[in-house]
Amino acid sequence: MQTSEVDGKIKYQRFLRPNETASECVIREKKREDVMRADLRGMSRFVWSEVMPQRASRTMTDLARALDQSYRLYVRGRTIIAS
Repeated sequence: MQTSEVDGKIKYQRFLRPNETASECVIREKKREDVMRADLRGMSRFVWSEVMPQRASRTMTDLARALDQSYRLYVRGRTIIAS
């Protein structure tokens, strides 16, 4: 099962936890990603400007390559049980 998540700069400004700095939010996000990677889930990042029409084709090619790599590293040969 593949999932997607989209976020942006806004979460590091508007959606900070009480008394949390932007750098603390970034560290929290990195730790969350480490947990997903430890659970053998792939991770790809790109920024909004990379999906705009003038760059979208290249970005989608890069994303397809990253998804293929994630599949080879994390999914191939595993039994996936959807809940």
